Amino acid sequence: MNSRLTVLALVTVLLAAVAVPALAAPSEATPDVQGISVRALAKARLALLTARSAKAESRRAARTAEAALNAAGKAVGPTGATGPTGPTGPSQGEVQSDFAVAAVTTELETFEQLTGGPTVSVTVPASGLIEVWGQATMEEGGAVSLFEDGVHMPGQNNSEICTPAVAGGILFAGFGPGPGFEPTLTVGTPSSTFCGTFGAPGAVMFETTPGVHTYELRYSIGCGCEPEITFSDRLLRVAPRP
Repeated sequence: MNSRLTVLALVTVLLAAVAVPALAAPSEATPDVQGISVRALAKARLALLTARSAKAESRRAARTAEAALNAAGKAVGPTGATGPTGPTGPSQGEVQSDFAVAAVTTELETFEQLTGGPTVSVTVPASGLIEVWGQATMEEGGAVSLFEDGVHMPGQNNSEICTPAVAGGILFAGFGPGPGFEPTLTVGTPSSTFCGTFGAPGAVMFETTPGVHTYELRYSIGCGCEPEITFSDRLLRVAPRP
């Protein structure tokens, strides 16, 4: 009995001695799992470092590009010479005014365009309405008429009492020497009373086509009582009306 137990114990020990080396050393058919995991981990770490480095390079490139754009935006070239200021166009709704002090003379019974005008340009609104003020100082009795774009403005006073020798209507006119009248007169609009108004001129309403128009005063000897008439201190105002 004891002999059998002893033999059995020896066999068990021998089997254990053989099995332990077999478990400790991998066989040729068993892969080195631990070694493969270490190498894969190393490669992953290398890839992560590479990605981080690329991201950092991308950020630096973006900052460089942004700085270049800012520098380009702040760069200002030399300022060129300022060109001449153009003429001021007519303003719709505002009164346009011109005044000519210089004395001018005419010998014509028709309306003559004299130096200095006065002349104004306005933008007539859709209503087609304008108001006009005119005034002039004249020696003896002369006549003054309004022209639009070089054409006699319709709707002016056609009374032969004021201008028996003038073709076309008048904006206002003066009288020659006579009882109660001075040889030099300052006369203006409107022409309803004595063909002209003494003192401050009043407005006269006209109707025309919408758009930009140029207005001017033209002059005549009027009744033809004198061989020539001199005009000075000539005023013209035109205002568009809605």
